[in-house]
Amino acid sequence: MIKIVITLIIAVLQSLAFADCIDESNISDDYACIEIWNPVCGCDGITYSNDCYAENAGVTEWIEGECQQLDSSIEGRWISEYFGNTMYEFDGQNRLTYYCDSYNTVCDSTYWGSLDTSDAIPGRNPYTFINDTLTIDLHFGNISEEVVTFLCDGNVIDFNSQQSNLHRIGTDFDDCEDYNGQQLELSSAINSPERFRLNQNYPNPFNPTTSLTYDLPKDELVNITIYDMRGRVVNTLVNGMQTTGYKSIQWNATNDRNESVSAGLYLYTIQAGEFRQTKKMVLLK
Repeated sequence: MIKIVITLIIAVLQSLAFADCIDESNISDDYACIEIWNPVCGCDGITYSNDCYAENAGVTEWIEGECQQLDSSIEGRWISEYFGNTMYEFDGQNRLTYYCDSYNTVCDSTYWGSLDTSDAIPGRNPYTFINDTLTIDLHFGNISEEVVTFLCDGNVIDFNSQQSNLHRIGTDFDDCEDYNGQQLELSSAINSPERFRLNQNYPNPFNPTTSLTYDLPKDELVNITIYDMRGRVVNTLVNGMQTTGYKSIQWNATNDRNESVSAGLYLYTIQAGEFRQTKKMVLLK
């Protein structure tokens, strides 16, 4: 008899706790409350004091002492607009990077759709996407943080910067009322760099292709060369006259004989008139 009474008391207390959780978090009865340690995040992004939270599609995360609503709208596969041989996949936790050998393959929707996660390069980048801010861990102490805008009914990611926009596989730009498939042209002031600059390659580490970007404030004879750590020339990517602007060149991890090079640390140097700058990059295999 005593056991029956105790069982009934526990049942009543559990039902009250459940009701308190539902009432306090202001959520509908469609969501189930489960026990969890404090502090907890409610489905509406508010931190509650009890030990229940609503379990539903709107998952939340405890970040720096605040309850943050995670945004899943960025999940999926995206093609780089500047570099059509590069695809990024956001899986909810990591950004995966895929490359297409455009010399031997048609890099279309059929090709990208045939790939699975085992085809991604080894390096995966953890990320969060909260309040339209995409934060990506690029490793080696490098963090990318960009506020993005979705266009074309969520099928285009506009980084509001010089970084390449992304679009979902198979996006038909004819159906976009706010995007035409080309990044908005920058103003003439932005299109004319104020100084010479060699930027860090991206992605880094990489396998097998990476992009090198650089700024030319005036027309100049440009040379961009890849070296190994012994100072030996691996490949010369650019050697000629170029006009002012923001420039980009890709390296596919081959030497000047079009042979694949081994994994490791490499240097890349730009010489433009009297300007010279060198940076490091890491090739993974």
